[in-house]
Amino acid sequence: MRQGGSLNDVIYKKISDDIMDLTLEPGATVSVQKLADMYGVSRTPVREAVIRLQKKELVVIYPQAKTIISKINLKRIQQERYIRKALELAVVDDFIQNSNAQVIDAMENMILIQKNCISKKNYKEFFAADNEFHKIIFETAEESLAWATVNDVVSHYNRFRILSTKLEGIDRKIISEHEEILNAAKEKDVAGMREILNAHLNKVKSELGSLLNIYSQYFVDAQ
Repeated sequence: MRQGGSLNDVIYKKISDDIMDLTLEPGATVSVQKLADMYGVSRTPVREAVIRLQKKELVVIYPQAKTIISKINLKRIQQERYIRKALELAVVDDFIQNSNAQVIDAMENMILIQKNCISKKNYKEFFAADNEFHKIIFETAEESLAWATVNDVVSHYNRFRILSTKLEGIDRKIISEHEEILNAAKEKDVAGMREILNAHLNKVKSELGSLLNIYSQYFVDAQ
């Protein structure tokens, strides 16, 4: 019983991760059997995972017909980004107050990892390091629950973010902005860090047009 529950969680996380990093593409048609074959497990944990993913709006189930990986919803992107920005800007004061040399080193390390990912075009690891960079801000502010809340609700926004890293020059722009955030942290500049973060988290409109031209099939409410 315990082992089965553990397997359910593992398969749920694996499918969820593959949806989030676009290994399972938005709009792709799947089935419980197809996913079971893909992950080398029985149908039972996959069926359980698909039900959980439907509740998070990562899949759409058409009973007795098909299951589709949810397309990236433009309205949800804006709503999720609003939540992310509101919470992250709110923790800046506590982050600056609690920041120390160890925190600065950890943030610098994430930037180095991102730079190494660029030459390899490793978007998955680049995005993971991007998330870790921002996670450090929340955890240093002692607001881990806020970070967990963010990650629980930003499924459409995060898929947009990982897709945007494939645009020419965006990865280097992200690194440049992270370096600006880091410099503000080093200087204990609350207002400066908040201003940079605000701009950093407001890039949706500037990137959306290019993404819609290249990946229009991944989006809904694109008109």
